[in-house]
Amino acid sequence: MKLRQLVLTLCTLLLLALWIPVALDKLWDLPGFHRTLLRQPFPGWWAGVLYWLLPLLELLCALLLVTGATRKVQTGKLKTAQIRNVGFALSSVLMLGFTLFILFGVLGWYEKRPCGCGSVISGLSWEQHLWFNLVFLLISVVGWWLSFRHPRRFAPFPGRPEI
Repeated sequence: MKLRQLVLTLCTLLLLALWIPVALDKLWDLPGFHRTLLRQPFPGWWAGVLYWLLPLLELLCALLLVTGATRKVQTGKLKTAQIRNVGFALSSVLMLGFTLFILFGVLGWYEKRPCGCGSVISGLSWEQHLWFNLVFLLISVVGWWLSFRHPRRFAPFPGRPEI
């Protein structure tokens, strides 16, 4: 297996290990997740939108990553690499939003630091949570970048194997 494919597979597996439990945790206790959203430092009407939107986007992200990782899937005009690319892009956008939310809390922009994190990372401090999010943001962006690029562009020197 080429290094590029190995890194893509590792990024996919790590993101699946994040998104599936996080989404299922929210869906498992929708009323609790809604109460948590109402305590967040943003307008209350957002809670009604994010209540369904976040878990569905997280599951969609996982579905796109899984579907894009299989070689035999081709839906209409989209190829598997494009499907996985969309999954990595969605993961990057979600992680950027979550990371900025945590960063603003760490910087003290909120009066209190409410965290709507589920069982996956609920025991982390805000600073640890920021690092956790930064790592998964980096994983998402690396996966997106590698899935977007044509493999031949990764041969750094002529005669050396492609990455």
